[in-house]
Amino acid sequence: MLSTGPSAQPVGPVAALLLMPLAFVLVALAGALTWRWGLAGVVAAQAVAFALPAWLVARSPGPPARTLALVLPSGRALLGAALLAVTYWYLSAALLAPLVDDLVTERETEMLAEQFFGPEPLAIKLLVLAAVPAVCEELLVRGAIARGLRPRLGLFGAALLSSLYFAALHGSIARLPITFALGMVLAIATLRSGSVVPAMLIHAGNNAAAVLLTQPSLAGAARMLGDQAALFLPAAVISSGIGLWLVWQPASPGTD
Repeated sequence: MLSTGPSAQPVGPVAALLLMPLAFVLVALAGALTWRWGLAGVVAAQAVAFALPAWLVARSPGPPARTLALVLPSGRALLGAALLAVTYWYLSAALLAPLVDDLVTERETEMLAEQFFGPEPLAIKLLVLAAVPAVCEELLVRGAIARGLRPRLGLFGAALLSSLYFAALHGSIARLPITFALGMVLAIATLRSGSVVPAMLIHAGNNAAAVLLTQPSLAGAARMLGDQAALFLPAAVISSGIGLWLVWQPASPGTD
């Protein structure tokens, strides 16, 4: 439920720190129990390991939606998030992915293939693999943890620690630079805008691109984006730069 008005005080730093090992344990348990359920298992794991703990902890300081910054952001922040949602993934794919592709294990590739190449309709894949993680993971990592750590660590300290945690949650050493960089963008978008919604949009756009460009029916589009990097990369840099600048603008006077 999206609230209007400013976000409330975040969860305390102790609660934010306790959520970190708790989510690790829940991810391991939920993943082991639900992986065999396919995409339905992904939804269950996301809800149990991420959204539910964040929501329960957020009930103490005030209304959970406001505590987790699930509030309507400014139009400027929404525009910046939209630009980042449609272009940041290309920067990541073009500049970071080539550095780590050789380190990705065969098992990681097989696990992703099981999700991306399954028989489910594309709309279901986008919902489960893009929208659901964007909502659930952002409520925990940015809405609860990053915002909870900010009073003690400051903006950059909270962004750094929450992004390292976000990268570790994905369980891939090879892709750690990619998930860490994305985490920094998501944390900055949340902490500067005062809302977790921009981060959800960026996160969903990033995941949606990964799903779409691995579909056999879109292989031609994926090849074109790779072959025409000289054209698309500058456009992505400019668009993402403008988007980051827009979300960097404080939500209100006095925002750090």
